[in-house]
Amino acid sequence: MKTLLLFITLLISSISIAEPQIETIQLNHRLAIELLPEVQAFLPSNVPARAFNNFIILKAEANVIKDIKRLINKLDTPLQRLKVSVLRTDTQLSKQQLSQSSADISINGDDVSGSLVIKRWSTKDTKNKDQYYQAQGVAGSPILILMGQAIPQKEQYLAILPRGGIAIQSSTRYINIDNGFQAVGRILPNHHISIDIHPSFGHFSKRSGIIEQSEIISTISGPVDTWLELGQINNSKNTEKQGSTRYHTHLQSQQFVYIKVNAVN
Repeated sequence: MKTLLLFITLLISSISIAEPQIETIQLNHRLAIELLPEVQAFLPSNVPARAFNNFIILKAEANVIKDIKRLINKLDTPLQRLKVSVLRTDTQLSKQQLSQSSADISINGDDVSGSLVIKRWSTKDTKNKDQYYQAQGVAGSPILILMGQAIPQKEQYLAILPRGGIAIQSSTRYINIDNGFQAVGRILPNHHISIDIHPSFGHFSKRSGIIEQSEIISTISGPVDTWLELGQINNSKNTEKQGSTRYHTHLQSQQFVYIKVNAVN
């Protein structure tokens, strides 16, 4: 009789343990809606899971809940902040200043205009033409670096005076062209950085009066906290043909654009 009672007790206990229960798991660093897809990938098809604020709520057996808690502990890590620095310079950096890096750059649309202007961050003296821009963001998310240029456009009007005279009126309006980057950086375990860059460049055509847009999609990698060459800016080449002769004009010299990413503690 005692054996039968013990068997029944163990049977009831095993059934209660295997019965699904509702578990609420609190996150400390990440959003629940962000980690939910990763958690659902490891859940059985019959186990529901929901995200609410900083909680993941699921209904599962005890062994499944234990495994999911172990997974969430590894995924619920603090977000890593990055600082992105951009440098535009007329002088190519030396090998000691640069890192060996790999880049794959493709250009869609027209050639990039040579009139890229980066917000001036600091200069040593008036002869130093290096220009810097910095922005901070989160690793794995787009970090927006806005650059702009205001192009003066002069206009003249002829006004006929009441007594028959003619007056010339002139005015200047500024056309704003937005240039910028979206950089998505990830620091790898070997202390290298992988950066996906999606810049958009604008160029104002004086002939047509239209702002032409060009997009660059690039991926660059190299050591953290090292200047990596992003690309070179060549001035637009104007070609005119008169008869059988072609004329080419250049306005400025070549410029170099570098990018550097480091972690912010």
